[in-house]
Amino acid sequence: MVFLGLITWLSVFFNGAVFSKNENHDVILKFSKLKTKKGKILISIFKSARGFPQDEKSAFKSFVEDPKEEIVLKNIPPGKYAIALLHDEDGNFKMTYNILHLPKEGFAFSNYKSSLLNIPDFDDAMFEHQSKTTNLEITMVY
Repeated sequence: MVFLGLITWLSVFFNGAVFSKNENHDVILKFSKLKTKKGKILISIFKSARGFPQDEKSAFKSFVEDPKEEIVLKNIPPGKYAIALLHDEDGNFKMTYNILHLPKEGFAFSNYKSSLLNIPDFDDAMFEHQSKTTNLEITMVY
């Protein structure tokens, strides 16, 4: 009886958690209009409208990357997301504004054509990440 219980437990163990298929895949950000490679790219991924786009503490995941034409965000579970990005050229980990309170550093949002006058809501920037790699074109606004 103990042997049968052990066989059943091993069967569940090896067919379940240990060998379960990982459904997480990468999100690849392809940048256009990246002004400089100075500073860092701050990336916040949001799963809901709560805190989007400025409260990185409400983000599902955050990344700090070197500026380059392509950035790979690894192991992201399937779901609906919106991404806010900041090209933090001065290294202070926040947006720097000029005297007219216009951004001095580059920014962008997923799935949205950004402008200096418009900040999208979550639904406008949302994209669906399925069980495969997702490629997003990101146009920075400076």
